[in-house]
Parts: sequence; structure tokens; C-alpha cells
Amino acid sequence: IRDRINYARAADIASLFQSAPDEEASQGASRGAIAVDERSNSIIAYLSRERLEELRGIVAQLDIPIRQVMIEARIVEASVDYDRSLGVRWGGNIRAGDSWGVWGGGGLLATSDTALIALPENSPFVDMGAVGASSGIGLGFVGDNALLDLQLSAMEKSGNGEVVSQPRVVTADKETARVLKGAEVPYQTTNTNGATNTSFREASLSLEVTPQITPDNRIIMAVRVTKDEPDFSQAATTGVPAIRKNEVNAKVLVADEETIVIGGVFSNTRSKSVDKVPLLGDIPLLGRLFRRELVQDRKSELLVFITPRIMGASAIAVNR
Repeated sequence: IRDRINYARAADIASLFQSAPDEEASQGASRGAIAVDERSNSIIAYLSRERLEELRGIVAQLDIPIRQVMIEARIVEASVDYDRSLGVRWGGNIRAGDSWGVWGGGGLLATSDTALIALPENSPFVDMGAVGASSGIGLGFVGDNALLDLQLSAMEKSGNGEVVSQPRVVTADKETARVLKGAEVPYQTTNTNGATNTSFREASLSLEVTPQITPDNRIIMAVRVTKDEPDFSQAATTGVPAIRKNEVNAKVLVADEETIVIGGVFSNTRSKSVDKVPLLGDIPLLGRLFRRELVQDRKSELLVFITPRIMGASAIAVNR
């Protein structure tokens, strides 16, 4: 007899059938012969009637369409940044004899009737201004031989962003599938002989999943999601870009078309720095005129959502 297999691999069914116990062979009867035609995916069997019926029963049970699952992942990265800086700059002018000297604006300072000292441009004697100031206010005190300047500056910056990546993959029941999108980042390395070689590091977004459909039409999933990005700020010192890694590994049981959060990472970084003039910056209240304060607040959150969908014919519940 020759049986063509439609969905399964003929070699797998034949191997399974041959591994089953044979009562006829144990009683001294001939086991017969079985062969596989890989080209047509068929089983050729020379067996007794009872063994042929057993083979047909195994083929009918195993030669069925394999159900497929589409897995969709959504990777959400949200960030909030806030910067605030307050600072002060002191400068001014003085007059010695017939010449004016400038503190902070450049110019000539007369120390005697004949000696003049050049002062550098933009060099106030207290420079604690806000970095990247977006606003400021100036105050001045004017006298007959002196001009004192006070400049208060401030900067405030805030921003937020959201990155959504949505990889998806389709695979058969109990089969592992992987989808990847990204790049390999090149960098230079030097071997012991002094020769320079180009190496690569992978930075990619990938989804790897193995689904298993249960009898009640739910899905058990072994999931691995990675989202790696190069950090070129490290390449200036080491020559090799760092790879910022985000990875989630999980095994979950999910209903068909149900969305579940399989992982999340929340980080909050807050820093405050103070630059000040020694002694003067420590005076209560008045010390604020001799120091600069910078406050930074960084918040980031990473969430991974997974939604499986059984494809093909509509799923039939066990208890209908």
C-alpha cells in the first residue's frame, strides 16, 4: 500500500510507527517492510492487514493541518526630561586716572600714568551665569569712578518623547520564529601585530517567540524581545560604541487576541549641582548672588505588550 501524507512529514510518521511495539513480531511473525518517498512525501508499506490498519490510524490522527499563530509586539519607550539652571555674573568698570578699565568686557586698566594692562574679553570677575540661559536681568550701580554690573540669568527646559516599535511574526504551533530589524555598528580594532581590523556589533530590534496552542484555544508563549541601540558618546574615548540593551524574556499563558504586558522598566534620575564662590557662596541669603544651581530630572519607561492571534479557521472551544 502507498499512502500520501498531506501535512506532516512522512519520515516522521514512519519513524513513529516503527518505534511502536509489534505484537505480531513478538510472536514470530514477519514485521513486513516500510519505506518513505521524500519527493512525494509518501509512505510505502508492505504489512499485514492488522498493521496496515494501525498505520492508517496513525496517519489519520497525525496528518492534520498545523494551526498558526500571529504574534504582535508593541515596545513603548517614553521619556520626560527637565532642566533648570539659575546663575549670576558680576562685572563692571573702574577708572584710574584718565582711563577706564573694564571687568568683563575687555579694555585697558591704567595702573599708573604710563602703565596700561590689557584685560581679556568677556571675563567677569564672578562668572556663575546659567548655561544656555534663555532669559536674564541686569542691574547696575553707577558712581563717579566705578560701574558695578550684576546679571541674573535663568534657563528652564522640558521635553518628552515616545517611541513605539511594533514587530510581528507568524509561526506554526510549537515552532520557534524570529524577526529582526537593525544594523551592525562598525568599529576599528588593532591586533597584536598593529594591524587595524573592522569589527561589528549588532544593534537591533528582535522578536523571538515559540507558541503552543492549548486545547481550550489559549496560547502558551515563550517570548524574547530585545531592543538594542548604539551609544556613540562612548566611542570618543574607547573607540568602541556602547550598546544600550533592553531585553525581556518571559513565558506566559494568554487567551486568543488578548493583550498582555510582559515587562516594564521605569527609571528616574534626579541630580542637583551647585557651583559657588568660596566663602561668599556660603553666606545665608546673600550667597545666592555668588553661586549657580543646576537641577536635572530624567524619567524613562519601557513597556512591552504582546498580542497573539490564532490564524486560519475560527477556533472551536472545548466546551461548546
